Amino acid sequence: MPTSLHEGLVEALRRCPDLVREALEAAGVRLPDGTVLSETGPGAGQLVASDHRADLVLDGKAAEHPTVVVGEVQLDIEAEKLFTWPLYLFAQRERHRCPAYLVVVTPHEAVAAWARGLLCTEQPDTQFRAVVLGPDRIVRIVDPEKARANPYRALLSGLVYALRDDVEVARAAFAAAEAIGGSEGQKWIILIASLLSPEALQQAREQAMDPYARNHILEDLLEKRHIEGLQTGRDEGLQTGRDEGLRAGRDEGLRAGRDEGRHEALVGALLRILARRRIDVSAEQRAVVAGCRDQERLLLWLDRALTATRAEEVLADG
Repeated sequence: MPTSLHEGLVEALRRCPDLVREALEAAGVRLPDGTVLSETGPGAGQLVASDHRADLVLDGKAAEHPTVVVGEVQLDIEAEKLFTWPLYLFAQRERHRCPAYLVVVTPHEAVAAWARGLLCTEQPDTQFRAVVLGPDRIVRIVDPEKARANPYRALLSGLVYALRDDVEVARAAFAAAEAIGGSEGQKWIILIASLLSPEALQQAREQAMDPYARNHILEDLLEKRHIEGLQTGRDEGLQTGRDEGLRAGRDEGLRAGRDEGRHEALVGALLRILARRRIDVSAEQRAVVAGCRDQERLLLWLDRALTATRAEEVLADG
């Protein structure tokens, strides 16, 4: 049962692998007819090195054309993925001896843009980019009945849009958790609710259809928020640059904190890639990178850093 945003996203994908299929189809990948995606056996994500493990490995069972899909949940920008994602994918390709695909899931727009532009190999005449399922491709589910009919799809929607204080989606996600029931359903309610701001959580409690969720779980969370004076449940979901907003408890501070965190992550990723590729960067050039507040330009520089031979090529105008 999930207790954090990362675990929740992985569990939702595990229980609703059709989301992975749809992401592949949107990218132009059609799996063989009759393919049924399901998680492979225990330890399937474990690679040779003990510190490398994929979040999820799905086995596409088909009569004649097996397929394997590596699923990765990504909450922030990490330059290290330039090296680990190809490792995950080709290890599974070798293990299963069949076509393999990498699908990255993220609730953050900036992380999705970064992941879509990431070229994970310098091999000539080849391209290796992840298929990315970002918030722009995750449907808002607001109908409680549809949520109950497909609860894990609704819970994935709830995880993504609760970060945006979307009370309608959160209400549908609570209905999905109610349909699951038991202690697992209660944990999903707590996880979704913990991603909402206090104001949105209050609205969600008032609109919740499940009496237990309305009268006990959400009320307890509101009381805890009042005592602590913090949005503690947002800790992982808003990890990227939300410290100011979390401390201040105001939307304006939250946006500022998230923007600052994204800026620092992009700058750090760019400089790390340049260092890994042994490209010299002067103190003046470092200052230019650190001083750039345009995230689109930083993403452009990240793309260039994957193939450039000099820092001047990366930072050139145009």
